[in-house]
Amino acid sequence: MRIKSFWYGFTLPALAFKKIISQPKLIFWSLLPTLITLLLFSVFVSEMQTQTKGLVNHSLSMWGMNPDGWLAFILLLLSKVLLFFISALTFSFVANIVACPFNDFLAEQTESYTTPPLPRVASRSIPEKLGLIGVDLVRSLTATGINLVALLFSWVPFLNVLALVITFLVISFQFTSYPQTRRGQGFASGVSFLREHFFACLGFGAIFTLLFSVPILSSICLPLAVVGGTLLVARSKGANNLKALK
Repeated sequence: MRIKSFWYGFTLPALAFKKIISQPKLIFWSLLPTLITLLLFSVFVSEMQTQTKGLVNHSLSMWGMNPDGWLAFILLLLSKVLLFFISALTFSFVANIVACPFNDFLAEQTESYTTPPLPRVASRSIPEKLGLIGVDLVRSLTATGINLVALLFSWVPFLNVLALVITFLVISFQFTSYPQTRRGQGFASGVSFLREHFFACLGFGAIFTLLFSVPILSSICLPLAVVGGTLLVARSKGANNLKALK
């Protein structure tokens, strides 16, 4: 039963992907943060290339060199390569920040398509929604801080296994929090959920820790984590499935 629970958590990215592509609303809320991030990076890279080209041409002209010669070509090529690597390394980080306000909306839309369906909560005002987003942001920052501490201990023999398990559970805590926060469940409820569904959360955290470790791919997998965490919470609410998760 424990292996079955772990495997369910481990396969949630695939289940989340199937759920997203089957519902246009989920596709929209999944793609929106990435599209916004791509737009921001396109503007940034274009502006930086324009500024770099002007700087290179001006500098070469001051040195009495041909601004359209081979040296200018090499310098501009190197600047493009550097911009590419900077964008690749920072894209996921920026995408995660951009996605923060949208993750709650994605989780909320997912609740209508879960099995069993999560009970609806009363609609909230815009200030209340902003407050919930703030709570989720604090949870995300707390989870990031704990993961950084766990990363430090990952180099210590024997403690590295415990650090890895903590990392897996923190990832689960972070992405199962959206439906919990919307229902007024606080930090203690989130920790209790991890304890009650330990192996399912362990499998969920393990696969997403792996996916998040790959640059660019991590930003693409972020919606899968939000939807997957919501599916995990919904499954735990089913009387027949609750036992299978323990």
